[in-house]
Amino acid sequence: MKTGKQMRQITSDPQYRDESPLWSRNGQYILFARLDRQDNASLWSINLNGGALQKVVDQVDGQLRWFGYYGHINWYASVAWHQE
Repeated sequence: MKTGKQMRQITSDPQYRDESPLWSRNGQYILFARLDRQDNASLWSINLNGGALQKVVDQVDGQLRWFGYYGHINWYASVAWHQE
C-alpha cells in the first residue's frame, strides 16, 4: 500500500532481537520487546519524532527463549500495554 511515506529502520543492534512492535494511540511512539542472547527479555520504547531508545521494563518474566517455539515468541502472553 502506498502512503507517500518512506519506510525506515529504527533499531539496529546485533546484540538484540527486536520484536512485536505496538504503536501508541497518538502514533508518536512504538513499544517493542527485546531479547538478548542470554534470553533476557526487556521492553523498550522510541519516540518516532527523533527520540532516543528508552528502556521501559528491565526484565520480562516468562518462558521466553531466543528461538521460541518454531522461532516464534508469544510476547502477548507476558506483555500488555494499557493506554489512557
